[in-house]
Parts: sequence; C-alpha cells; structure tokens
Amino acid sequence: MKKYLLFLIGLLALSSTHAQTGSLSGRVYDSVNVKVIPYASISAIRKSDSVLVKHTRSNIQGKFTLNALPADTFIILIAHASFIDFVDEVNMNEKEVKNLGDYNLIQRGSVLRDVIISNKAGIKVKGDTLEFLADSFKVKQGAMVEDLLKVLPGIQVNKKGEITAMGEKVEKVLVDGEEFFGDDPTVATQNIQSKVIDKVQVFDKKSEQAAFTGFDDGQEQKTINLKLKKNMNKGVFGKVELGGGPDDRWQNQGMINSFKNKRQISAYGLMSSNGKTGLGWEDKNKYTGDGPSMQMDEDGGFMWNSFDGEEDGNSWGAQIPEGYTKAWTGGVHFADKWNENKQHINTNYSFGRVNRTKSERSYTENLFPGNTFESIDTSQSFSSRNTHKLTTRYEFNPDTSLAIIYNLNSRVGFTDGETQNTTGNINSNEVPISQRKTINTSTATTARVNNQLTINKKFKKAGRTLSFNSSYNYNKNSGHGDLSGDNAFTIGGTLTHNLIDQKKEDDYLSNVGSADLTYTEPLSKKFLLKTSYGFSSENTESGKKTFVKAAGSSQYTTLIDSLSNVYSLQVISHTAGTELKYNEKKYNVTLGAKVRYSSFDQHDAIRNKQYNYNRVNLFPTLRFNYKFDQFRRITFSYSGSTKQPSITQLQPVQDNTNPINIVVGNPNLKIAYNQNININYFSYQVLSSRSIYAGLMGGNTFNNISSTRILDSLGRTVTSYVNLNGGYNASLWGGINTKLFKSAFEGKLNLNGSFANTPNIINQVKGNTHTVSMTFTPGIAYTKEDKYYFSLDLGTIYTLTKNSLQTSRDIRFFSFAPSASVTYSLPHHFEIGTDADYQYNPPVGPYTNSFSRFIWNGELSYKMLANKNLEWNLSMKDILNQNRGYERNTSINNNTERYFATLGRYWMVGMVWNFNTGPVAKGQNAGPKGPRPGGGRRMRMMR
Repeated sequence: MKKYLLFLIGLLALSSTHAQTGSLSGRVYDSVNVKVIPYASISAIRKSDSVLVKHTRSNIQGKFTLNALPADTFIILIAHASFIDFVDEVNMNEKEVKNLGDYNLIQRGSVLRDVIISNKAGIKVKGDTLEFLADSFKVKQGAMVEDLLKVLPGIQVNKKGEITAMGEKVEKVLVDGEEFFGDDPTVATQNIQSKVIDKVQVFDKKSEQAAFTGFDDGQEQKTINLKLKKNMNKGVFGKVELGGGPDDRWQNQGMINSFKNKRQISAYGLMSSNGKTGLGWEDKNKYTGDGPSMQMDEDGGFMWNSFDGEEDGNSWGAQIPEGYTKAWTGGVHFADKWNENKQHINTNYSFGRVNRTKSERSYTENLFPGNTFESIDTSQSFSSRNTHKLTTRYEFNPDTSLAIIYNLNSRVGFTDGETQNTTGNINSNEVPISQRKTINTSTATTARVNNQLTINKKFKKAGRTLSFNSSYNYNKNSGHGDLSGDNAFTIGGTLTHNLIDQKKEDDYLSNVGSADLTYTEPLSKKFLLKTSYGFSSENTESGKKTFVKAAGSSQYTTLIDSLSNVYSLQVISHTAGTELKYNEKKYNVTLGAKVRYSSFDQHDAIRNKQYNYNRVNLFPTLRFNYKFDQFRRITFSYSGSTKQPSITQLQPVQDNTNPINIVVGNPNLKIAYNQNININYFSYQVLSSRSIYAGLMGGNTFNNISSTRILDSLGRTVTSYVNLNGGYNASLWGGINTKLFKSAFEGKLNLNGSFANTPNIINQVKGNTHTVSMTFTPGIAYTKEDKYYFSLDLGTIYTLTKNSLQTSRDIRFFSFAPSASVTYSLPHHFEIGTDADYQYNPPVGPYTNSFSRFIWNGELSYKMLANKNLEWNLSMKDILNQNRGYERNTSINNNTERYFATLGRYWMVGMVWNFNTGPVAKGQNAGPKGPRPGGGRRMRMMR
C-alpha cells in the first residue's frame, strides 16, 4: 500500500511539474547568405548549476522548439560546424510560451578572412539589430555613455555630440526603450555613466504606423537604445558641472536621475554665459527658434554660413555662437509602466530663458537687369526669449490586439526685443539712392498645442489591421511693437526725408483638425493591401495692423489701410488612397496613389474681397527596397506632394518693417506640386567596421512659389510672390568609413553636394538662379583604448552661383575648413586635450577681401577619488583670439557678406562630479570583462 501511495504522490508531483513548464522556439539563420541553417545544435543549460536540461536540432526550415522547460534562467547555446557559436540568456516564467525569433549566425570562414578582432565577443546580431555588450569594451574610469560609443565599431561621435552609426546619423537615443528628454540624443549620452549600461542596441526605428501594420512607409530613424544593467536601474545617479572665469564667463549645469525598475525620474538645469543654451546639440532650435546655418532659402539662394549658434551645422566648420548669450534652462522627465506593462506614460517638461545681444555689419550687392546698387547695413539688437515646453505620451494596451496612444506636444513662448538699424544704398557710381535709420521694438507671445490620438486594432488574421488617427493642433501668436525712424530718398537729385512713427499689431490664430482611417488586408502570403481615407479642416486668421498718431494726439489711433489687413483662410480636404505591397525574401515593392480634393476660402476683411477655389491633386507613390544581405541594402522611392502657400504669402498687405525693402503677399497664389525621387545604398561589414553609403535625391516643382522683385523710383525693393514653373533641385551624398591596415586607425571619406535651379522675376524680367555646392571631407581618427584619441578632417567646399540677370556676376570659389582634435591621458590621472578649426574663404566676385580664422582650444583635467568620478579642469577657448563671426549669403539677386560680434578668447576653471547611490554605486568599474556564461546574448569568436 505504501508503494502505491508513494507512486501516486510521485505521479502527482510529476504532473504538477509538467503543468508548470513552458516552451522556447526560434529559427537559426545565416546572416551573410540570408538563408536558414538546418541541423544546428540548440542546448538549454540551467544557469545556476550548468546542467543540460533540454537539447534539440533545427529542422530543414531552420526552426527549433524546446518543450517542457520549467521556470528558471537558461543559457541557450547554438552550435554548428560552419558557424560561430551563439550564446543567449533567457528567463522562463511558469507556463510561458516564448518565441525568440531569428538567431543570426556568422560563418567561421568570414571571421578567418577578416581576422579575429579583439572585443568582438561583445557583439551580436539579431534581425536588423546590432547589439554591443558594454562591458566588453574598455573605457576610462568615470566615462560617460558618449565615451563608450566612441570605442564601439562602426559608431562615430563628433565634438558636438552628434552620433553616426554605420554611416547614418542617429536621430534618437532611448534609455531602456524610453525617450529621454525628447529627441535630443546627447542629453542621455553626455549625462549617463557608461558603467550602468548593459547593452547598446543599434537599429532602424520604423514609424508607428509601419511597425503596427507591417506596411513599410519608408520612414525610418537610426536609433540607439541604452539597455541598463538589471541591478543598475535602481538608485540615484547624475552629474554636476561648475565652471567660471574672468570677464563674466560661467557655465554651471547638473542632472539627477532616479531609476527604479521601469520608473524613471530625471531633472536637469543649466546656466551659462558662454553661448551654451542647453544640454544637447539641438538646443538652438529648442530654445532660440533660429534656423540652420547652411540651407536653401525660400528664393532658392544658397547660404554659406560658418556660425549658427550652438550647432554649427557643418562638419567642416567651427562652433561660432552669434552675439553674446546668457541662458537659464532646465527640465524634468518622468516615465513609468504599470498594470503588467499594459499602461505606459512618458512626459517631459522643459523651460528656457535666453538673452542675446548682437551687433553686425553687412555689405550687399543687389543685382537688377542692367542695374546694380550696393547696401551697407549696421544693426544692434537685444532679444529675450522665455520658452516652456510640455510633451506627454500615454499608451494603453488592453490586450495584444489593441493599442490606444495619446501624444501631447505643447509650447508657450514669450519674446521681447529691440533692433536698431542703419542702412545706406548707393548706385554703381557711388551716388546715394536711399538711406534709413529705424528702431523696432517688439513683444510677442506664442502658444502651440498639438494633440494626437491613435487607436490600432489587430484582427485574428495575420496582417489584417485597422487604425484610426485623429489630431487637433492649435497655434496662436500675438505681438505688438513700435517702428520709428527716418527714411530718406533721392528724388531729382534732392534727398527727401520721410519720418516714420508707427505702432504694429500682429495676431495669428490657427486651428487644424484631422482624422484618418487606415485598413490593411493580406491578399496572399506575398501581397498586402492598404486603403485609407482622411479628412482635415484648417482655419487660419491673420491680422496685421499699423497705426499712426492722430493729428494733435499722442495716441496711435489712425489705421493705415495700405499697411493693414485682416485675413482668413479655410481649407477643407478629403483624401483617399490605396497601396499594394509585394513581399519577397530579399525585396519588396509598394505601389499606390492618393487623391485629395481641397476647397479654399480666403477673405480679405479690410478690402472686403473673397477668393474661393477648389483643387484636385494626385499623389503617386512607388517604393522599392532590396536587401542583398543583413547589412547591405538599396532603396528607391518616388512620391508626389503639394506645398500650400502660407497665409503670409497670400495676405495682400505691405510689411514695411524694413521701409526700403517692402514685402507684400499675393492672394492669387496656387498650390505648388512637387515630384521627388530618392535613391539610397548602404553597406556595413561588422567585423571590419567598414560602412559605405551613397544617396541621390532630386525633384522638380510645378507652380513653384517664387518671388518677384521690383526696384522702384525711390530706390525701394518691393518683393511679392508668384507661381513659376522650371524649378528643380538635386542633392547627393556618399562616404566610406573603415579601419585602416587592420589597426586602430579609422579612415573616412565623405561627399555632399546640392544643386538647384530657381526661377524668379526681377523688374518684370523672368530669370533663374543656379546654385551648386560640393563638400569633400577626407578624415582619419585613431583611438587606443582609454589612452589616446586623435581625429583630423580636411573639409573642402566648392560653391558656384549663376544668375541669368547678369552673367558677368557668376560666383565660384573653393573654401577650406580643416579641423583636428587630440586627447591624451597622462600619468597620475591627468588628461590633456586640444582641438583646432581653420577656415579660409578667398576673395571672389563681390567679396573683395579674403576671410581666414584659426580657432584653437585647450583643456587640462585631473581626476580623483577612488572611482575617478571627480574631475577638475582648466580650459581656454580661442587661445589665439581670432574668433570672428562671418557669413556669405547668395540669393536670387543678392550677394551679402556679413560680419558680426561673437565671443572671443576666455578661460574657465571648472569641476565635474559624477555621483551615484544604491546598486549603481556598488557596481564594478567599467572595463573589459570578456565573455562570461550567461552574461547576455553574444557571439563567441572561435577558430
């Protein structure tokens, strides 16, 4: 009886154990030849005691399943005679059925051809994700994430903190899958210590719609995810930086992070007087609202620019902030997941106050048919901007088939400023034409609120989805100011003065609502159909009013009709579209089109005029993606799009902020239609860290919104807008980054170019402007673990501008902008670093003088404490005191040379303290640890 009882108890125990088991499945893949690997050995080894629990082999399709696995932590070992062993760590819960996806193996022969490189034990590949095991790469004590990225194969970080991975610019850096203070990557890389990082994952992040439906829309962002160590996502860590020097130079900033499992709380603050306005390289757009430094303006002109605030924008230029800036900025970040990860919130608040004083002097050559005159302009200005920004993302996933996502992006800004201008115009014989002296004061308030709600639903049939997306955007600008001055014009040889004393009021209000419904249906294993319908309603009101003082009164009560307008625009659109996608193993093709019907209602309230019209537009799309293998691909896309004229371009009212350069809108403008073609090629070799990329983009425009300018009898330039055909543009880029001679040297060669033809009308004569820009940048870098770092870039720029109005004024020249940087670790924890930028622009055309500038910076630092987390430093900027602001700007009929004041030589003494508590403080210092059993999924390089 006892025997039967014991047998029954054992049977029940066995049954109970079996009931709690789960299963693992996956597929083994050849990452080079893009095919499955049959008969590979897959073993599940219990991590705690290294006991083999389960073993199987992949079938003819490369698939495998490990059944009856109890809840535990396992080491998954995949082995095959022709491939490198692959190790993964997997945690199993009770009754869990887990699909591990594709395991990508690398052939042994490939490793032998490329020679085994040290630290490659810390690299693994899964699908389209490249993953680095952080502890396998040696960095100095107290290093930040940015220092870690610099030693990872295929990743480059320039001195502005911009990151390039496998030849592509990184747009996002996530922390444990969370956005960290929005889209600024350097907030994370420059303020989180490398020793808390377990893995660095590099991948192409698809748009939410594409990730959900599986319907590739061609929108991808190169992304890095910083995976924190399991015992390091609890505790408090951060960085404090203090620095100051003579002549009122100071920079103080700090960040504190409190992480507890999936909850993240962070805060930062900054105050500076040395031109820095935030923690990252996109601060200028966030806090000052200024644009990029090298761009094509609305007239098609090419602006070659070497400053642009905190971000130079050109790899070959120095960072030259314009004017003198004092900034106070800060923000907080919160993210959390709860309810078994079904609910997720990520919110960020930031504020910034930037005060800027500027002084400049410019020389402009104005080209007209058979006529040329020159302008000399000087100005002094002060502006103060206060900005508050709040972003929130909330996601609710009731089950695996339904997702509800809400996004909020809001901003409030307050701006005050005053500008004093003096301008003189002379003709080619140096006879005065006109001159002006004005003072312009302004105060403005801006409020923007963007709301978006997305509901995604998956059905039982794979590939069948339904998405609803709605948004409401509110934008309000309100400002007022005073314009006073003296405008003088030469009439009949006599200088006639015209005094100005006006009050300006500008109001802008926009409400835009939209809703879209998208449905996808798999027609077969290879064909996927997507259909969509969208509705949008846009209501915009713009009021520009100019007042003067009534006779005998000190109040601005008399409205000037010619300088005033109240204008409204309503656009209602219906859009329907369909796309068909064909999928093969190595390629896919998408073909489709959208049709949009839009009705426009414009009302000029002051002149009581109505402009009503309807438009029907067709938007064809064609996308082709081909993957030669996991890291070689080529993409092609063609699309059509429209550009609606802004209400400023439509509003028929003069803007006389600059009384000798007046701008007036045209209510008869049509919608511009653009055709665009984009071709990209990308190749990356993991073991040799060689990346090759190339691209070409081109387009043309029908009804291009161009400008028309007239030089009137008083020497004033009046600019308006017209629709012209004949505009087209193209840009190309390419480069190679590779290890040299299988050493620590890394070489690169980058090429960027642009070409544009812009039609225009000058003094009723139709013409065009051709602009060409080519940038050629060879470079070399050398890194020896945590001892040396050296980089050299030799920037060479070719610029060509042709104007059909005066062919004798074609401008072409080469500019040179080499840069170098060196960092060297000295004994006793000292480190010395220096960098230099040189720029040379030759005399050519209207630019009678050459311009050159050599900026040399240096820094000496000393690290102390046991973990070397306290650093003292002495830095000097612009040692030779050659920093001068300079810009050349060529547009449709203007060639401008501008000099401006900027911050020169200064020095500061500073301190940087990296602090941490909890498990972070107890963690081991970063260093090479090599492969260890169960330390994370990685490749073991074996002969």
